[in-house]
Amino acid sequence: MSISEKTAYLKGLLEGLDIDKTKPEGKLIAAIVDVLDDMANDVKVLYSETDHINDYLDELDCDLGDVEEYLYGEDDEDDEEWYDDEDEDYEPATVCDGCEAEDCENCEFNNDSED
Repeated sequence: MSISEKTAYLKGLLEGLDIDKTKPEGKLIAAIVDVLDDMANDVKVLYSETDHINDYLDELDCDLGDVEEYLYGEDDEDDEEWYDDEDEDYEPATVCDGCEAEDCENCEFNNDSED
């Protein structure tokens, strides 16, 4: 049973119980049911808007995926090629502090050279 259906049931109970709406208690109960009905309608509108926004975001995500594929190509397979778990012998290239060249053998700033 949805919230709207529950508030409609409460309205029916209010009318069926023949509560005197001129007394303070009856006024209070009628006002509470009216507020609950308004809240149920607002929640219904929010659910509808949320569904619309979710659909729109799904479309944007698909469109963005198409743009990424167009710009960068098919990268799903390329992502696995640069890193291989089986390649345990990999050592990163050393960079010389002085000239910032990789594996500099002739530089005086080379950390591996003898002093």
